Amino acid sequence: MTGKQATLEALGLSVNEKGEIQTKAISPSMPAIDIGDIGTTMLGGINSVEEKTFDDGTKIIIKVFVKELENSPKGGVRTLALNKTNSIVMLKAYGLEYEKWNGQIIEIKVESTLFKGKPTPCVRVYPRK
Repeated sequence: MTGKQATLEALGLSVNEKGEIQTKAISPSMPAIDIGDIGTTMLGGINSVEEKTFDDGTKIIIKVFVKELENSPKGGVRTLALNKTNSIVMLKAYGLEYEKWNGQIIEIKVESTLFKGKPTPCVRVYPRK
């Protein structure tokens, strides 16, 4: 068993032949990851990736299953629109073909960044290989 397979198993997940993470239940609304949901650190498995165009440009959207949130009222699948920093980190780690990111494990953390000169909480993603 690889390290990735062991992590998926520890999260109670498996990956099907398409590379999609299989979970017990997926919430149809798939709410966004909220900083308040995270605490300090969570592990998640990427279930799917897509591009979406917003007023300020196109962003990569990942759908992540987070076991710690599985029994929450919103369910365990959350969406996260990757900002520039998180996009660069993910592209460097997993490659330019983000369609192949399915099944990858990421660490999701709340950190601080400067926004308009003031410390502001933000979500950061760290690939786990």
